[in-house]
Amino acid sequence: MYKQLIIWGLVGWLFLFITTSQAQAQQDSIVGGEVLQEVRIYGIPLEKYATGSKVITLDSALLATSNATTLARVLQQQSPIYIKAYGNEMLATASFRGTGSGHTAVLWNGLNINSLSAGQTDFSLVPIFAVDQISVQPGSASALYGSDAIGGSIHLQNQPNWSRGISAGIQQNIGSFGQYFTAGNVQWGNGKLESRTQAYRYSTNNDFTVRISPTEDVQQQNATVFNYGIQQAINYKIASNQYISVQGWHHFSDKQTQSTRGDRFSNDLLRERSTRVVADYMLNNSAGFFNVKLGYINDYLLYNLNSTTATQRGIAALKYDKQLNSKLSLQVGTQWMHIRTNVDAYNREVVEDRTSIYSSLRWQIIPRWQMSINVRQAFITDFLAPFAPSLGTEITLYKNNYQKLSFKALGSKNYRIPTLNDRFWQGAGGLGNPDLRPETGWSAEGGLAYEQNRQKTTWKAEATYYQMKITDWILWKPIGNVWSPVNVAAVNGSGVEASFQMKIKQTRGYLSLGANYAYTLSTIAQDDNPDFIGKQLLYVPFHSSNAFAFWQFDRWFTQLDINQTGFRYLENSNANFVQGFALVNASLGKNFQLKHHWWSISIRVNNLLNHDYESVNNRAMPGRNYQLSLRYQIRNF
Repeated sequence: MYKQLIIWGLVGWLFLFITTSQAQAQQDSIVGGEVLQEVRIYGIPLEKYATGSKVITLDSALLATSNATTLARVLQQQSPIYIKAYGNEMLATASFRGTGSGHTAVLWNGLNINSLSAGQTDFSLVPIFAVDQISVQPGSASALYGSDAIGGSIHLQNQPNWSRGISAGIQQNIGSFGQYFTAGNVQWGNGKLESRTQAYRYSTNNDFTVRISPTEDVQQQNATVFNYGIQQAINYKIASNQYISVQGWHHFSDKQTQSTRGDRFSNDLLRERSTRVVADYMLNNSAGFFNVKLGYINDYLLYNLNSTTATQRGIAALKYDKQLNSKLSLQVGTQWMHIRTNVDAYNREVVEDRTSIYSSLRWQIIPRWQMSINVRQAFITDFLAPFAPSLGTEITLYKNNYQKLSFKALGSKNYRIPTLNDRFWQGAGGLGNPDLRPETGWSAEGGLAYEQNRQKTTWKAEATYYQMKITDWILWKPIGNVWSPVNVAAVNGSGVEASFQMKIKQTRGYLSLGANYAYTLSTIAQDDNPDFIGKQLLYVPFHSSNAFAFWQFDRWFTQLDINQTGFRYLENSNANFVQGFALVNASLGKNFQLKHHWWSISIRVNNLLNHDYESVNNRAMPGRNYQLSLRYQIRNF
């Protein structure tokens, strides 16, 4: 009962604050006969309370040339994240800083969209076409984003642009192995009200050649993929400083589970469906910034046409941000989530409520030194999450008109709630454990960031060293005749991350360059088997890196990206491993424009050097393959 009182107390307080602040804003709109300047800021930047950590925003031009691919491929090519893929366009999960696939929070317009049952996101099911902006925040951030953000967080945004007129477009991609991607969009706006509709469809036979012995090649079996989706956004600007936005996203996927090399008899099938809706009210006035958010997520998975996993969640959230004075800003908020399940393997309906309250304080101590403090506490039905604080600081060591050198540091406590499968599974061969404790982590990081901004050249470089320790790591282990999850392991992690980005403006175009490198040491610190102590975690490469270049000259554009992943161990004993690999991809295209009409044609070559490689042991990946893209857009007609 006390949780409900906390929620409704905060709701009432914030509602009263909003209504009184709106009344005050109306009274203050004219002072001494002068109209106050309109406020046009609609959101709070990720970096504001993430002092001491790194936020990487992927280049929009690079995303535009890759919009027919998936989030898994783009993250592999342009970020320090290690992507573990179980085949071409198959299940793809992310690993930040040597953590597990469930230790990455994925937020779509502020909603965590990780599966409640499995605790992770399949990045092969997120098309780049469906998002406007992608930001990556390496490092622990549970105090900011709650459960799952032990390794890092990924933020997907769709934002209003308040354009006027009507625009529409269509795109067709054709590629190797029977690959087709078709997409279209229509947008209308009058500067105050806008509607945006997007739809896409993707399919591939995935029948690439697989070598199963030095003398025998076969066609890949059981790997077809089909998916489609539709998005609808309606945004209404009430005034220059407030608006309402409603966005919906429905996605369906039907794909076979790619068989291992030489397996001709596998016929596993996955059908997934997700429906996501988020509604936001945002107000920014003299009383502060207010955000009221309502969300709904319905996830459905059918395995082999006979096992259903369905979860629903309703979400309500309130956020208030205030610049207290020239040095202090404060953010407070709360989120409530109601969960219901229909999972065959649970043998019952699970109903759960999750509530979190959080607060952040940013302090500009002196002009060159700032600090932020974040705290979060979550309450879950029959379950108490750990208290999650973080403290970050940034000091400007040197600064002039065009360059800056900064020192960053961050320390935090983090957590991950056991998944619903961990706690309630009662399917064949497995038994969930309702007595599991949350995984808990401590982390610290520090580094240097340098940036330079000149008239034609901007660039920045950053290097970070980190350490972390995660206790009560959850592993499924055989107990008697069944497998069951237990809090058995602890993991120590440390490593170095380095990144570089440069943009050179030219008279008739520009050149964009970038690179990332990560050295990751993630070792078992506690386990039932003492022989495993000190061993590197499975599928965590010691070394990984990527580099990319994008050049636009007149209406031509070209892109080159290189991704390198080191070897990964297959067993806790570190006796066997899967070989590392390096991939080179390239594209070339040209844009055409005549008045309101815009065309683009491009060709892309993946795995240019035709390497035979695996992301997961015995799961083949395709050799050299091609993709042709045709795009047409008509604007403001």
